[in-house]
Amino acid sequence: MREVLLVTEARGFGGAEVYLERLARGLEGYAPVLAVPRHPALDAWAERLRGEGFSVHARSAGWRGMSALIARAAGPDVALVHVNLPSTYDGWSGGLPWVLSRWSGKPVVVTEHLTALPRSRRRRWVKRRTGSGVRAVIVVSKAARAHLLAEGLPPDRVIAIPNGVPDPGPPVPLPPGPPFRIGVLASLEPRKRIDVVIEAVAACPPPRPELHVAGEGPLRSELEERAFRTGVEATFHGRVEDPYAFLSQCHVLALASDLEAMPLSILEAMAAGRGVLASALPGLDEVVVEGETGRLLPPGDLTAWTETVAGPARDRDRLRAWGAAARLRYTAAFTLERSVAATAAVYDRVLEEAG
Repeated sequence: MREVLLVTEARGFGGAEVYLERLARGLEGYAPVLAVPRHPALDAWAERLRGEGFSVHARSAGWRGMSALIARAAGPDVALVHVNLPSTYDGWSGGLPWVLSRWSGKPVVVTEHLTALPRSRRRRWVKRRTGSGVRAVIVVSKAARAHLLAEGLPPDRVIAIPNGVPDPGPPVPLPPGPPFRIGVLASLEPRKRIDVVIEAVAACPPPRPELHVAGEGPLRSELEERAFRTGVEATFHGRVEDPYAFLSQCHVLALASDLEAMPLSILEAMAAGRGVLASALPGLDEVVVEGETGRLLPPGDLTAWTETVAGPARDRDRLRAWGAAARLRYTAAFTLERSVAATAAVYDRVLEEAG
């Protein structure tokens, strides 16, 4: 079977790595090999994948590690290289696809998740110069595709494939309440703006909602302190192995980020039959339908978030309607099988064009 080398440039485990693992599990017609950097935040993940029978190439830092990666990509069984970039296809990471294409001789596909990060003139230059080594750039939304086309990438090389998540089965009914439980499923990092959700809950008239936060990150202690200081009843669960079990105990998911691509947590909430409160960002409006599957709120607008959390988001009939519509939207457009099949179709096309 033809091998596809799945290369990650991450230095931590997040949504982009979940995307890559689920892709590896779902591929048909290709044997996935995962190239994972040697890093304390990723070593346990690599070992788990090995234990489950996946082929894993542990990539060391520096030129020796790069040479070994190029040699693995150039191996006779590798048909194609897929580079998964959790942030931007620019800078040094943007040069990696070109290096692998140039020195391995294999066609290269890139997934770029966060296309909206600011770029300097140098980074734009790097993108245009190295783009010739990439046969296809996969992005997760139409908005991201438009962004890269504006950067000068050829339209025929940029393909929008929405993320997909596994189906947890029929949704669990909403938990009883009060208390009303708001769930946050995200890395605890600045761009996720979990502080906005905490402050919105703090500003609600009693009885206040409970806040349940699943995830890890550098801001955990700061967010715990903020919740305590503002009197918010918040439980920080850390990283959860089963997002659907977590979501089943919540009435609604909240994600107040000021920068996103297509977060898996929103799709998981929809698959679980839960409505979503999200920032009105490009790409998220392709997932959340305003007023139908939840609400799209101005990023950072504490007044809007407070009014929604204090009012419509606590209406059980509305929550049921949002959840039912969200589940239907998930099954129509955001299943894992649909996303993996579309990605495999890109591989097929690229290999056919490469001869």
